[in-house]
Order: sequence, then structure tokens, then C-alpha cells
Amino acid sequence: PAASVVLPQAQHSRPMADIISDLTRMFKVLDPLRDELGDPLRGDRLRDEFDGLTPPKIVVIGDESAGKSTVLEQLIRMPLFPRNTTFCTRLPIHVRLRR
Repeated sequence: PAASVVLPQAQHSRPMADIISDLTRMFKVLDPLRDELGDPLRGDRLRDEFDGLTPPKIVVIGDESAGKSTVLEQLIRMPLFPRNTTFCTRLPIHVRLRR
């Protein structure tokens, strides 16, 4: 089923609760689509076909407290970054996920 999410225009210094709310709405649309497509790596035949592929590299740049860590955690589907009311991930972080 086709669905769309209209997010408000980016604003400087938006409250984190608003950003998380927007991301939650977006992932409520995307999660069922992901589930509908399934995991292409579940079958052994397909796993062999994908074996030599290089995983994507993602760089996230943005203002402080803009939700960058939240977006990355949603992509990898696990909590990974520290949480605090002040800035937590000020330095570059290199994350490598493995099977």
C-alpha cells in the first residue's frame, strides 16, 4: 500500500521530542513496506549471491541535536549511541556492523 509522510520543514533548534515524533511517523510507514518486501538474505541461494557485495557507507552530517543518532539507530534497528540531555556524539564515530 502506498503511503506518504509529510514532515515539517527543517527548523533550527527543534525540540528532540518533535524530531523523534516525526521519525516515528516516518518509520511507521516504512516498516510495513520493509516487512512486505521481506529479508532478501534469508535464503541460502540469495545469501551466496550477495556474499561478495560491499555494504553501503553512510555519512550523517547535521546540526547538534538534529536527530542524526536517532536516524542511524533506526537504520540498524538497535540502540547504539549514548543518550543525554546535552550533546553526546560530538566527535566522529565509525560504526561497522557485521553478521
